[in-house]
Amino acid sequence: MKAVQDIAASSVDVITSAILCKRGFDQPDPAGDLAYITNPDPMYLWAVRLVLERVSWYIRENGGGSAIVTFAHVRHFPAQKLHDYRRALELSDTEIFRAAFDGHPFKIGSPDRIELLQIADTAASSLFRAVEPDEFGNVERRYLQELVPKLYRRGSGPLTSYGLKVFPASHCAPGTTLHWLKAL
Repeated sequence: MKAVQDIAASSVDVITSAILCKRGFDQPDPAGDLAYITNPDPMYLWAVRLVLERVSWYIRENGGGSAIVTFAHVRHFPAQKLHDYRRALELSDTEIFRAAFDGHPFKIGSPDRIELLQIADTAASSLFRAVEPDEFGNVERRYLQELVPKLYRRGSGPLTSYGLKVFPASHCAPGTTLHWLKAL
């Protein structure tokens, strides 16, 4: 909790995260359509895309400029897949404000060497503990509630579209386990 409070009080401007609700990805969606993604690589890359969109929007809304993106090394995920995915995104029709990343290749680093990756890891862990039940079925929402002032909110838009992008969005619908995120 202290680490999260320190981040909330830090000079970090904004935090954005993607929540992929993996439970049920191998099942048809509520409309009976094909199953969601089941292979972990495309799931990870989809989360990367969602985060890159939001980072680029934030940069565009705050005067442009560029972002230097550093990802933490993910075991069993070759860095080349990330670089290949970036090239694929550049050739596809996405919501990414591409100018935010022009001229800056993605970097791969280690949280034990890069402080901002430690902050990102702490924010991600806090989010995980706030939404994913432990072995006793408990979650600790206080971690996320401490970070709310730092989470990206576009104007008066919903936090669950910008600072906490939830996929599939139906997991935030009334009566679902993540419905409470809409009230943040």
